[in-house]
Amino acid sequence: MDLAALYADTQARILELVCSLPALDLATVVLGTPRWSVSQLIAHLAGGCTDLVEGVSEGAGSEAWTSRQVVLRRDVPFGDVVAEWQSRTPSLLAMLSTPGQVDAIAFDICTHEHDLRGTFGLSGPSDASAIAGVTTRVTGRLGHLIENASLPPLRLVHDTGDWVCGAGTVGVTGAASTMEWFRALFGRRSAAQILTYGWDGDPSPYFDLLNLFGPLPTADVAEAGAPVPG
Repeated sequence: MDLAALYADTQARILELVCSLPALDLATVVLGTPRWSVSQLIAHLAGGCTDLVEGVSEGAGSEAWTSRQVVLRRDVPFGDVVAEWQSRTPSLLAMLSTPGQVDAIAFDICTHEHDLRGTFGLSGPSDASAIAGVTTRVTGRLGHLIENASLPPLRLVHDTGDWVCGAGTVGVTGAASTMEWFRALFGRRSAAQILTYGWDGDPSPYFDLLNLFGPLPTADVAEAGAPVPG
């Protein structure tokens, strides 16, 4: 994947969305990241970009690292935060051109774009090929986690095929759209929502692994397009 292009294209769509919002809407809580408003989410994105460009990477991705980015920009006008992000982006894109250096930030911005879209009633992927590419990349990590947990492989059926995560004979198969797997693997679906997918076998032993960044959310993520458990 061209992660620099993915980042640049996603940033452009995010800015087109948020810069057209009325000022009051910037205080809207983002459903996929319920501890942040729209303006705070943009502060995180700007801060993450600046931190990586400046080499502030200790604890990157942790709650302390991201929270600091938001706090530092708490009293900064929204337009100035946007300008900071835009000014730092060319240096970050140069870093993204080296595979393995800061790849995760491209996945992060893609995830947060869909947090914003879902909050404002926009369902589905903004770029289907990008979502498929990102999800394909992270299913490799899921496979390693499954093997380390000594679980049989998990087969994820999606729009155009499947991913088999792990080595050996498949133990459980789930079927959902590519978009749903993307949201689940990045921690935007509860266990109850994931159970609405089509399952052959019991998926519960895999729940501790499906969110690649920690536990599954306890509450359903009530964004546009998300499944509603019965």
